[in-house]
Amino acid sequence: MISAKITFYLDTRRQKVSGVYPVKLRVYFQAQTKYFPTTLDLTQEEFDGALIANPRKAHQGYRNIMDGIMEKAKGARDGLPFFTFERFEDKLYTSAPPKDDIPTYYEAYIQKLEEEDRIGSADNYRLSLKSIKEFNIILANGYKPERLHFINITPEWLNKYERWMLGKGRSATTVGIYLRPLRAMFNLALADGLITHEYYPFGKRKYQIPAGRNIKKALSKADLKALATFEVEKGSFQDKARDFWFLSFQCNGMNIKDILLLRYKDVHGDKIIFTRAKTQRATKSNQKPIVVNLTDSIKAIIAKWSQQKITGNTFIFPILNDDMDAREQMDASKNFTRFINQHLKKLAKDAGLSNDITTYWARHSFTTIIMRSGASIEMASGLLGHQSTNTTRNYWAGFEDEAVKEVTKNLMNFD
Repeated sequence: MISAKITFYLDTRRQKVSGVYPVKLRVYFQAQTKYFPTTLDLTQEEFDGALIANPRKAHQGYRNIMDGIMEKAKGARDGLPFFTFERFEDKLYTSAPPKDDIPTYYEAYIQKLEEEDRIGSADNYRLSLKSIKEFNIILANGYKPERLHFINITPEWLNKYERWMLGKGRSATTVGIYLRPLRAMFNLALADGLITHEYYPFGKRKYQIPAGRNIKKALSKADLKALATFEVEKGSFQDKARDFWFLSFQCNGMNIKDILLLRYKDVHGDKIIFTRAKTQRATKSNQKPIVVNLTDSIKAIIAKWSQQKITGNTFIFPILNDDMDAREQMDASKNFTRFINQHLKKLAKDAGLSNDITTYWARHSFTTIIMRSGASIEMASGLLGHQSTNTTRNYWAGFEDEAVKEVTKNLMNFD
C-alpha cells in the first residue's frame, strides 16, 4: 500500500512581525499535496540549518522540535487503517499536545500540585503562566502569538518581559515571583532531557531573576508595647485581630495558616510541636518539627478563642474543619488573615503606629527581637524552621540605632 509522504515546508509567503515564517507539514498522497500548520516558526537560516544531517549547536534545538513534530505526524499517518487527508488531520490535531510546549509543562505540574493539596503553589504557577502568556500576546503585536517553546525563551525575551512588567508598575519582587516557576519548568525540561544547558536562559552571564528589595518589617519593643497595651473593646474585631497577631509573634512567628491548622494533639504538656504546612512536602526528607513553649500569654489567647476539645484531632480554633477540602481550607485561611490585617491596620493607626502592619510583620518582629536579645542566628533559624541561616537573615531588621551608637563610640577607647 502506498504511504503518504510527509516533509517540512517553510511558508515564506507569510512572514511574521518578528521576521520568522510558519513551519508547516507538507503531505503528499495520490498526486495531491496539502499543508498542515505546526506550532513552530523559524527564519530561513534556522529552517535550513535544522534540516541538515548534523545541525550545529545553534540549530540543534529546532531539529529536536522538528523531529518530535515529524514523529507525531508519522504516528498519526501510520495509525490510520486507510489514509485520507481528513482522517490524518483529525488524528494529528486531537492527540496529546507536544511535551516541548511550556504551557503543557505548567499544566501538568499545576495538576500535580493540586493532587498534593498544594493549592497556594498551584495558584502561583497558574498566575505565572497567565502573565507569560499575556506577554507573549503583547510581543505578537496584533498577530497570532507564537507557541511557547522552551527554545524560544531566551535571555533577551526574559529581559523584555522584565521591562514590560516594570513598565506596568509591577515590582522587581513580583517579576521574581512570576519567573521562578518558569525557571522550575526549565529545570524539569533539563531533567527530562528535552533541552540542553545551551538553551537554559537563566544564570550567570544569561538572565538573573531579580531578588527584589527586602524591606524589613519588624516592630521595635516600644512599638510592640504600644500595640499590645492600646485600649480596645474586649471581644471586638480589633481585640481578636490583635490577639491572633500576638499569638503568631509569640509562637516563633508562626504564620496564620499554621495556627489555624493546629489540633489539640499538637499540644504536648507545656509545648506545641508542629510542622510548617509550607515545608511538609517540599523538604520531606529533612523535616524538622518546630517546638513552641506555651507561655501564660499564649495559653490565655488559646483559652479565649479556642473551641471545645472533642478528640485530639479537633482543630484548636473554629475556623477550619475536616469537611473542607484543601482549596476551601486555603480560602478560609486567606479570609481570616485578611480579617486580621484589616482590623490590625486600623488599631495600629489609632495607636500612632504604621498602618502597614500585617501578619507578616509578626514573623519579622519575632526574629529581630530574639536576635537583639542575644539569640544566635542558628538558634533563630531553628525556631523559625528555616533550612538555611541565609533565609533567617532576611527576616532580621538589624540592630537598633542606639545599640550601634553604643558600640561604635568606643572604637577608639583602648583602655
